[in-house]
Amino acid sequence: MNGAKEYHERNTMQVDRISELPEHIIHHTLSLLPTIEVVRMCLVSKHWKRLCYKLTALQFSEFSMGQNLTQRNFPTFLRFFYLLMTRDEEPLVSKLKLELCSFTRRSISLRSWFNFVLTNRSDVLANLKELDLCVETSDCVENHLLPETVFRLRSLTLLRLCGVMLKGLEFVNLPYLKSLSLENVQLDNQVLHNLLTSCSSLENLLLKKIVDVWHLNVSSSSLTSLKIDTGGSFTSKVNVEAKNLQSFVFIGSFSYPSLKFLSPCETIRDLSLCRAYFLNDKGLQSLLLKLPFLESLALDKCFFPGVVTICSPHLRHFAFRGEIISKGLETTIDTPNLVSFSFEGYVEPKLSLIASNPLKASIKLYRREFECRDVYDTHWYSDLLNFLANFDCFRNVNLQVISEKALVFPSQCRRLSRPPLPTLKHLKVKVMSPLSKNHDLRDALFWASPSLETLLIE
Repeated sequence: MNGAKEYHERNTMQVDRISELPEHIIHHTLSLLPTIEVVRMCLVSKHWKRLCYKLTALQFSEFSMGQNLTQRNFPTFLRFFYLLMTRDEEPLVSKLKLELCSFTRRSISLRSWFNFVLTNRSDVLANLKELDLCVETSDCVENHLLPETVFRLRSLTLLRLCGVMLKGLEFVNLPYLKSLSLENVQLDNQVLHNLLTSCSSLENLLLKKIVDVWHLNVSSSSLTSLKIDTGGSFTSKVNVEAKNLQSFVFIGSFSYPSLKFLSPCETIRDLSLCRAYFLNDKGLQSLLLKLPFLESLALDKCFFPGVVTICSPHLRHFAFRGEIISKGLETTIDTPNLVSFSFEGYVEPKLSLIASNPLKASIKLYRREFECRDVYDTHWYSDLLNFLANFDCFRNVNLQVISEKALVFPSQCRRLSRPPLPTLKHLKVKVMSPLSKNHDLRDALFWASPSLETLLIE
């Protein structure tokens, strides 16, 4: 019996379960691995080597190699990588991802090889659907100049470029491109214009830290999703013209660039603004008037020079993140169809929220840097009462504070003031610091919201 059992276990261990899988499953599995790992697997058997030569997705990341590739064996790997790219038999490469450092010998060799393939063997990329090229550079290093041949790969549907330089681009032929990402790319508005006007199927566009562009102009009739992140660049003005845009995310920089829609964007449903600068009191409302069917709005650390008024009849989801940077003036939010509201920042005593029958409010309150964390005076509780009164119309309120003392209203305050949440039914409170064992917090919450049906304290 023991001999038969050992024979069975020995034969079970010798079975290559992976090689028995259908080839299309093996191809898909290998396409998810970095190419260097695939090269190792090719050394296992001739069968695996044959499968490796049929790879359609190639990935090379200099950041994940570590000590796996040395200056000595890198040329061998590069030759194998080149053979995979330039093989004559089908199928051709459909996905190529390259992540390189600034100026190492390996990255220079690979970039030279990549330029050679683009210039002399562009036929091997005739079926390329996705191209992801990232050259990690520092601010003092000139970005890598990308050959124009890239923009004539007609089959591309996704293109992501990082750390490269684009010049000229007089002839662009990307009729099927749907997603374009440009990060830390050096170009000018004319190059961007030539690129966008030549991509008639473009739907998703990401622009992050575009170098040497002071006034950024984005114009496209096919765009449905746009994200602009000025990063640490010195972009001072952003103009957008996209009549079919549905989702727009804007992240400004320390210079607070101004934002302007050059045409009505009636199709926009989702808008997120971070560090946006509005020149006057009516700046934000003028923007919202061009977005009559807006359903979701998020504002984070935006600058308002005066009174903030937000009126949007179709808005259903609204989020305030960070301090409302105005001049301490009133903030009025009139959104009759609001469903959910999220607030994260300091107590805003002059906030006025108007909503018919909202469902849920999520509130995270912080202390200002000059305020002592565990010291709460009458000004704090007075401002908090005025602030919380805006949320009595909600069915559910989630409230997060640093210390439970922030919500333990003094007895004198309870005698002289009305409860801020008299009709609220469901309240959840999360305290970041350890809770005490007394019932002061629970008693204070039941005073603030006497109609509570459920109360959860974490």
